[in-house]
Amino acid sequence: MSLTRCLICSARKFSIVDDEKPNSAPYEGVTLSYIDLSMSDVAEPGRRGADVFNISGSKDLWDACGSLPGFYDVSFGQRPGKGGRPQIRVLSLEFVAPFAVAENFGPRKSS
Repeated sequence: MSLTRCLICSARKFSIVDDEKPNSAPYEGVTLSYIDLSMSDVAEPGRRGADVFNISGSKDLWDACGSLPGFYDVSFGQRPGKGGRPQIRVLSLEFVAPFAVAENFGPRKSS
């Protein structure tokens, strides 16, 4: 299984109810916002910095996101989506290290 090192910035729970099937159970999951660190050195004309990606996954991912923001090894997979196009999904997360923000980056202190 191939792992991709990512900086996961945030995780948000969601619950969606199908309006056409009001008595059905809601679909629950987690949306992750992340930066794929393997793409940080890709140079393109007219582009700087790192893109932030959003991906949704099963609600089980919530418990795997213990320390955010943080560095994680992420296993991605794919399945057929609408029209047979590949849809990327998160299979698993493994915590690597916390992301430390520099001291002078936070709110300004009163003097």
